[in-house]
Amino acid sequence: MLECQNRCAVESAAILRNIETKLTARCDDNFTPVLVRGLLRELEGNGAIFPKTSQSFFTMVVNYLQAWGKHTDNLKYLHGLLLKRQPQREEIQKAAGTLQEKCPNVTINALFDEVTGLQEFLNGGSLEEWKTSETRLSQRWSTVVIHFKENDIPHTNVARLASIVMCLPGSNAPDERVFSQMNDIWTAARNGFTVPKIKAMLIVKTNVNLPCQEFMGKLAKDRAILKKIHSSEKYTDYMSTQTTRTTEWLFRSVLPRLPGPLNGCSDQFYPDYQDH
Repeated sequence: MLECQNRCAVESAAILRNIETKLTARCDDNFTPVLVRGLLRELEGNGAIFPKTSQSFFTMVVNYLQAWGKHTDNLKYLHGLLLKRQPQREEIQKAAGTLQEKCPNVTINALFDEVTGLQEFLNGGSLEEWKTSETRLSQRWSTVVIHFKENDIPHTNVARLASIVMCLPGSNAPDERVFSQMNDIWTAARNGFTVPKIKAMLIVKTNVNLPCQEFMGKLAKDRAILKKIHSSEKYTDYMSTQTTRTTEWLFRSVLPRLPGPLNGCSDQFYPDYQDH
């Protein structure tokens, strides 16, 4: 469950808290499954040991989950943004406080009004529909934002909070996928890409889930993107980097070995590259 590709950290934290709550309840009630009870009746000597062993197991698991999930304590204030139930204003305000460092531009007064609009939209039956179809969090918020845009409903602040929540990965799987894709792109034979270019390519590969032909057709319809594709801007950073590397190599390796005035004046004209 926690390795799901599209699960964010807040969703993973909610799953852990749910498991912890269930196990704690079973521990407190000395829970024993019906099948196990039937087997225990057939045991005479060892049957009395089982409740103590079971209690120890539940306690150990709960303690492990509490220690392992300690870093997710603050995420409990973000559960209202998962859109699994009707969010309350107090929850969203606490979420804004928790994410204040990551998202400092949220206006609380405007956020209050936006939550009202969100509640009205969710009253239309979307929550039950999403629950039945097990709609992903990203798709839920996509539906909300599209509705707000089409109906000119303010949503800037609540959308900022939602975007931060969805950027928190629920496991290390997304990171591993990014590094794997980066290794495929940035090879020894293709090492001329700059970091911004690699970043742009990874963003496209990660977020555009379209077949090649369909993606190409989508690009062909966007004149602004086509203009950038055909421009020489994409080569600027690469040429600048290559020129800088070549210049540094000349100053450090070639010029100090040249005879004559150029070498004699190197400490005056090229002090940063003078060999000592």
